[in-house]
Amino acid sequence: MQQTSLQTTPSETYKQNRYRSIDQSWVNQREKHLMEKLFSLYNLSGATVLDVPCGYGRFFPLYERFGMPVIGVDLNLDMVQLTRQISPWLNQQQVLHGNILHLPFADETFDIVICIRLLHHTFHERERHQLFMELARVSRRYVLISYYHFDWLHACSCLWRWRRKGRVPAILGETTFGELTGMNNLEVLSIHRLLRYGHMQTFAMLGKDSMS
Repeated sequence: MQQTSLQTTPSETYKQNRYRSIDQSWVNQREKHLMEKLFSLYNLSGATVLDVPCGYGRFFPLYERFGMPVIGVDLNLDMVQLTRQISPWLNQQQVLHGNILHLPFADETFDIVICIRLLHHTFHERERHQLFMELARVSRRYVLISYYHFDWLHACSCLWRWRRKGRVPAILGETTFGELTGMNNLEVLSIHRLLRYGHMQTFAMLGKDSMS
């Protein structure tokens, strides 16, 4: 009798391997620690969340712990389906297939919009402006976003990996980041480096200028 083998999807493979190494495991834990700290600092328990792109729902258990109702959106349909499978406490309508440049929500729908690990990918200038505009539009209070801020030590340590993959991450300077926030009525409330003088990943908590 021929046995049917279960195939692992690319998204499942990504989930299994993405944070397996020692350094990436540290990055994963450090990012979650930073988000937990910010949720407490800005009194976000119970706040409504849009996580875009949500990936495989890496931060969903953290939202659940803080009692934060979440909607996840991702452009990768395979990732959306995986997230629905591994997050049984969510219903199907809470993880959606969609494009961050054209979010299917009304203005000021969410207390906080979270966008982690997307801006270091390459975007045209027009797309970056559209991305910030959409995040600001659907947020009522805050936008939490991560980006790469140049760091020599991190750049040198990763140079071989970038060459092997054939791509270099996009790095935003302070001027460019300031323009993107200012044009969309977002105020920089606080900046948090993943590891000062050792990693380019940077978290920025932004507030809507119209907040009371």
